[in-house]
Amino acid sequence: MVAQLERLKKDYRDLENYEFKMNKQGRTDVVRKLKLKRNFLGTAITDLEEQLAAWHNFKVMLPF
Repeated sequence: MVAQLERLKKDYRDLENYEFKMNKQGRTDVVRKLKLKRNFLGTAITDLEEQLAAWHNFKVMLPF
């Protein structure tokens, strides 16, 4: 699950760079779509981090 989280973070950064490049070229239609994808990825990353934190807290509480 941690590897998946790292991959999502990398994809997020890549989209941000590509979005900057497309904005520089004046491709506003593509930039809008990339922003939507990046927002979706950001939400997925946040959700996954919360799940990992909850799982970690659960594992700490286990007696064994």
